[in-house]
Amino acid sequence: MLCHRRAVASAPRPCHHYGDDEGRHKSAAGINAPYHGDFKLATPKAISRMAFGYAYPAYNCFKTVEKNEPDVDHLLFWCQYWILVALITVCERVGDPFISWLPMYGEAKVALFVYLWHPRTKGVNYLYSSFFRPYVAKHEKEIDGNLLELTNRAGTFAVLFWEKAASYGQTRFFEFLQHVSSQSAVSRPQPTQASTISKM
Repeated sequence: MLCHRRAVASAPRPCHHYGDDEGRHKSAAGINAPYHGDFKLATPKAISRMAFGYAYPAYNCFKTVEKNEPDVDHLLFWCQYWILVALITVCERVGDPFISWLPMYGEAKVALFVYLWHPRTKGVNYLYSSFFRPYVAKHEKEIDGNLLELTNRAGTFAVLFWEKAASYGQTRFFEFLQHVSSQSAVSRPQPTQASTISKM
């Protein structure tokens, strides 16, 4: 009896296989957390960042644009805001793997977004006029040249890609037609020997 219990205790437990739509994964802290496919559950910090950094400013920008007589100053403010948000998003994608471990990092990003658009601070005016505009104005020709070269390379790459894709698709299409014709020829019924003799 004791041996039987030890054998049951030491037996490997059955593995639970999850489908493509649900499963479990280990987070950075080593804790099993549920997820659905490639969709990870949003954290409160991420929700706050999306709400205060994108949703609320987008709604205010919509209200400004849809006025009967839009305020030019407000339009300029929101244009500058979205320029800075685009820059922050690019820097975020590059720098997050290296500095996201810092304490209060997520809260700091939410505070930065609020600082940019809040009526009491309007950090957009300060950051845009003091840092972004002087830097871009100083290097504008160099930036334009690099963007033009990048655009030309991207266009050349796109043309080559579509040419290869079209050639590949055409080749596969003809191979498919040949396969279908060969299968139809094989499946075609052959005249039997009895029918041949009766005709004779």
